[in-house]
Amino acid sequence: MKILIVDDDPMVAHINLKFANKAGYEDVETAADIESAKERLGKGDIDLVLLDVYLPTGKGTDILKWIRQENLNTDVILITADRSSETVEESMNFGAVDYLIKPFDFARFQLAMDKFERKKTGFVGKKSVEQDDIDSIFFESAAKSDKVKDMLEKGMSEKTYTAILEAIKAMDAPTTAEELGDKLGISRVSVRRYLEFMENRGILEMKPIYGKKGRPQHLFKYVQEGN
Repeated sequence: MKILIVDDDPMVAHINLKFANKAGYEDVETAADIESAKERLGKGDIDLVLLDVYLPTGKGTDILKWIRQENLNTDVILITADRSSETVEESMNFGAVDYLIKPFDFARFQLAMDKFERKKTGFVGKKSVEQDDIDSIFFESAAKSDKVKDMLEKGMSEKTYTAILEAIKAMDAPTTAEELGDKLGISRVSVRRYLEFMENRGILEMKPIYGKKGRPQHLFKYVQEGN
């Protein structure tokens, strides 16, 4: 994937570059004005433009319109301080993938990049599509559901996985398989299997608690959303 950052502020361009690198994109270039952006885009190999609205010689939305007029296979995410509903609507009408208002955090940037990836790769290798394929591209919840199904081990239930994950995320303190099982009405053995699966994937953190005798208890704490 090749990304072009179009922003006349070197500091902002650098921040966007760092965010792109953190999200796993290494092939990233920059342009500071409309003319140099068009010159680079004219080569036809840019997959995504991270585009500011306020540029020295015009508006970033002019680049977006030009990309559509030239029929370039390039997506655009607006990254700007422009909060005008008119600009947002104009950007969406010309097919912008997302619209990020400065300042924003990396989590929001990652959501935009995930949306771009779904759009870019969702139809690869498919001559026809089902409604589920389309839904997974346009709706994040459907895409997450597909992701969960793909990662679960044989015999695991998506419904049970989601119930356990949501329950432990809602807890203020670390919990045990026994406590979760009682809360959800699921057997301790089954809950423990899911908890250990999540712990192995880095979603949960496990800490043993040693008593005076017998096996240690294991406390589980939510860490982050898994891949």
